[in-house]
Amino acid sequence: MESDYNRRLGYIELGFNVIFTVESLLLAVAKCFMLGPHPYLLSGWNKLDFVVVIFSWLVFIPGLENLSFLRAMRVIKVRHPGFGASSTWSGD
Repeated sequence: MESDYNRRLGYIELGFNVIFTVESLLLAVAKCFMLGPHPYLLSGWNKLDFVVVIFSWLVFIPGLENLSFLRAMRVIKVRHPGFGASSTWSGD
């Protein structure tokens, strides 16, 4: 049986996944994903963010929830110098 602590951590993890996914989607739409004057996927950091967001959802697939390296990849997203809305638009 899952403890109350683990259930709360699961909700927090889901909340952060939703926040990071919405951030990535909004930024991709605003920067025209792969088209336009400043495409979202032209930046190396945005490519990395996109991959990290995809991997962060994999832990919710049954059988993959115990792959700790998938959770550790999210640290990369927080550590990159473009983290935060104001610096994200600076042309990274």
